[in-house]
Amino acid sequence: MPRRKSQTVHRRLAQVEALQRMSEQIVRAADVDGVCQLAIDGVRSTIAPDRSAVLLLRDGAMRFVAWQGLSDGYRAAVEGHSPWSLEDPDPQPVVIPDALDEPSLAGLIDVVRNEGVRSLSFIPLVHEGRLLGKFMLYWDEVYAPSPDETRLAQAIASHVSVVVARHKHEADLQAARDRAVAATRAKGEFLATMSHEIRTPMNGIIGFASLLVEARLPGEHGEWVRTIYTSGQAMLRILNDILDFSKMEAGRFEMEIAPFDLERTLRDGISLLTPLAAAKEIDLHLDVLGLNRAIAQGDPARVRQVLHNLIGNAVKFTHRGTVTVRARIAEGTEGAEGGDRVRIEVVDTGIGIPADKIGSLFERFTQIGTSDARHYGGTGLGLAISRRLVELMGGEIGVTSESGQGSCFWFELPASRQAADVRHAA
Repeated sequence: MPRRKSQTVHRRLAQVEALQRMSEQIVRAADVDGVCQLAIDGVRSTIAPDRSAVLLLRDGAMRFVAWQGLSDGYRAAVEGHSPWSLEDPDPQPVVIPDALDEPSLAGLIDVVRNEGVRSLSFIPLVHEGRLLGKFMLYWDEVYAPSPDETRLAQAIASHVSVVVARHKHEADLQAARDRAVAATRAKGEFLATMSHEIRTPMNGIIGFASLLVEARLPGEHGEWVRTIYTSGQAMLRILNDILDFSKMEAGRFEMEIAPFDLERTLRDGISLLTPLAAAKEIDLHLDVLGLNRAIAQGDPARVRQVLHNLIGNAVKFTHRGTVTVRARIAEGTEGAEGGDRVRIEVVDTGIGIPADKIGSLFERFTQIGTSDARHYGGTGLGLAISRRLVELMGGEIGVTSESGQGSCFWFELPASRQAADVRHAA
């Protein structure tokens, strides 16, 4: 093999190996600036221009990100003053053998001359039709890079374009997420404030309506007062749901997790809804035979709230029959401290839930159907709030149901070690 041809082959092999190493380094680079600096180092070791730079399109102008051999004065004069259009990127490389005779550089000719630059080439950094920046190569004498050098520079630019586009996409996604989180938090804070402000006068209305109900006004006046009272109670429940949900959305919801007497909490929760069930002639039962005086781990006030939602729904959607609240130790499951869980079930003989609705039942503003929403009322927030409350207490919630056959809503909470001790001693 002739000596010159052998040298060419060795040079190309060295360039390929350098490109491969640089490609691996670019993929592992943590940020865009690091990627651009790797490209500068790679072109120095392969093509060896006198100067080089990577500019990226930021805030509508080309900005230097990485460079080698360029003075501060040159960068300051050139940055943001590209003579080439940024609107219609051409992915083909541009070669200017003699910069002093290039018409497009007429406005920058003194800057170029003072820097000692005589020729330059640049490869647009383009990804999916979008101009991202430019990869610049400079020489101090009249020079036109060979086709091999141009292809090598294009390969390096291609790697940089892909990584820059990926980082930009990730940054855009993060920015969009941050905006969405901020908007959700602002909305939640607004709703929390407004719900609180509305709830204060509502308590006054309900309080005075309660006094009038106790006064037992005769005839239709008594009916009007009772309507005011029940409507106020319904409005207050809606406001409480909105307040809780908005606090959760805004990250301001607080809970007090501690061991508590589950049976007592269940009895307290049921007693509040016994009059409602009796008014519909529905039997409301509590079955705690399998509980063995268990101590659960959670916030008892929030457990009562979950029970109120589940039992209230059961009574609402049951026209005749029974609603049974069962509680037991769910053996064979691991709680937050490695122990058992307590399982509470609310079983009714009501209208049931269609199979295609169960999957979205615990989503916010979800109801079985628009006709049911009009007939039964409600905001569609109760189950979403219940799920969040149970999850915040380290538990889980679910439902089994069949249309026309009733439903069984259940949730499990961690049992404290006291509960496990009581069960094993029994």
